[in-house]
Amino acid sequence: LAAAMLFFLAPLPATAQEAKQRTSVVRLTPEVKKAITRGLEFLAESQLEDGSFGTGNKPGGTALALMSFMVQGHIPGEGKYGKTMAKAIDFLIACEKKKGYIHEGSSRGMYEHGLAVLALSEAWGQSQDPRIRETLMRAVNCTLNAQNSEGGWRYGPNPTGSADLSCAAMQMVALASARESGIAVPEKAMQRAVDYVVSCEVRATGGFAYQ
Repeated sequence: LAAAMLFFLAPLPATAQEAKQRTSVVRLTPEVKKAITRGLEFLAESQLEDGSFGTGNKPGGTALALMSFMVQGHIPGEGKYGKTMAKAIDFLIACEKKKGYIHEGSSRGMYEHGLAVLALSEAWGQSQDPRIRETLMRAVNCTLNAQNSEGGWRYGPNPTGSADLSCAAMQMVALASARESGIAVPEKAMQRAVDYVVSCEVRATGGFAYQ
């Protein structure tokens, strides 16, 4: 799942050598395939009546569960897990609060919001449900309006105050996915976010600071 999320931010290889280095196929062993199948069955069986997953931070957990089905090729509304996925989408749409903010009361709601935007972007690309697009457009606008003066994001949809690297990275991945699905995302906003991430680099070590 992490690899699938990072794909949206990966630049195209500039040279044939880079292309060769990046070209690889993940070959899953029968044991891994079996584990994935059992994992999806477990998720489907543990879905709550309202379509959510988990007991806390439900929008985030539901978004991750939904993406787990999609990354294995399952489509909302179709096939074995179609109903499960459709209910998860309904839950995420129902979690939209004022001005497109998708959360369920968490003090760190922008993480839930970012994951919901990411999942709904992928779902919109598969199902073409107009409700998803309308919710997604408002949610993306919420994310853009929450970008602060540094170019990053923090725990709430507020453009004032500080930013942190983990929340900023979450919103960047979500916005990149939304853009891939056809939702308008200004290049300037993405560039400001990239600039913020670069500003967190600790050049002496090659690592990145939290802020």
